[in-house]
Amino acid sequence: AAPLQSLTHTTSLCIVPPDDGPAWQAVQAARLSLRDAGLYRWPPHANLIYPFAAQPRAAARDVRDACKGVAPFRVRLAETGVFGGKRRGVLWLRPDVVAGDASSLTTLQTRLCESL
Repeated sequence: AAPLQSLTHTTSLCIVPPDDGPAWQAVQAARLSLRDAGLYRWPPHANLIYPFAAQPRAAARDVRDACKGVAPFRVRLAETGVFGGKRRGVLWLRPDVVAGDASSLTTLQTRLCESL
């Protein structure tokens, strides 16, 4: 196995919904209403790993290897919430597996964490 990656809070490995779909539009509308300071800085996403590798390109092989053996699955952004209070107002998204093995997302996240 490769040596463990150095982690940083400036990167994450995440699920990003298609930018032409209803989930994107709904999340962006909620972020706008919350006056999310990161609205134009980063897209709607659900983190799989945060913090992530300081050198994401160097971690790509480990990520690819961790994905092997996990059958394809579909997720739906099932629930939202806010943390950080009025000053920060960060919207969070919870993905649920809606097609494929229900444990696929957890399996993938575990494998990714173990690989880094």
